[in-house]
Amino acid sequence: MKRAGALVAILAVTLASAGPAVAHTGGSNGYASVAIDGARVRYSLTLWPAVLPPAVAEHLRLARAGNGSSRDRVIAFVRDKVTLVARGRRCEAGPGSLLPTTPDAASVTVVVEFGCGADIRDLLIRDDLFDVLGADYHTLARIDGPGLSAQFAFTPESRETRVTLGGAPGGGRGVASFALLGIEHILDGWDHLLFLLGLLLCGGGWLALAKIITAFTL
Repeated sequence: MKRAGALVAILAVTLASAGPAVAHTGGSNGYASVAIDGARVRYSLTLWPAVLPPAVAEHLRLARAGNGSSRDRVIAFVRDKVTLVARGRRCEAGPGSLLPTTPDAASVTVVVEFGCGADIRDLLIRDDLFDVLGADYHTLARIDGPGLSAQFAFTPESRETRVTLGGAPGGGRGVASFALLGIEHILDGWDHLLFLLGLLLCGGGWLALAKIITAFTL
């Protein structure tokens, strides 16, 4: 925990010193946590309004401030644009919610529980959030379940991945997706640092963090 606190401090100083001269030209990111448990999947998506299209950002700010209509709209982004398929059948999205936050918080986290009808062995995950959040948006995802811990970078050109409990994303695409996205623009985007921090704080550990940094900087 002390190490995580030190990392937060380092990132804060780095971001503050970067100033407005360092522009992010590589698009925007969201951080997704996909937790598989039996027949259910908990999908959590954290977004930063400041880097998203104005109309979407406004809905996020209003939802964060407690506006019910905007909250429902933001939750619908995930319910409508994220598809999970297990045993050949689409999992059913629950009503969803926003994690409690403060009106001045930098991010908004949407949580949707999916029911898949039976214990999950293989899971297809499809992300079409780009249709709402813009063509330069990417979802950086961590996927966890019994015998499984994987990462995948969803992009408009790579919208699907499949995971097997006790295995890894098919064909090594998880690591490859992170490497390709990192080659494109990791050095230009401070929000990627926030993702790496989120990975660590959500239990990724220093070894997992080192692997992702290596993939991003190859």
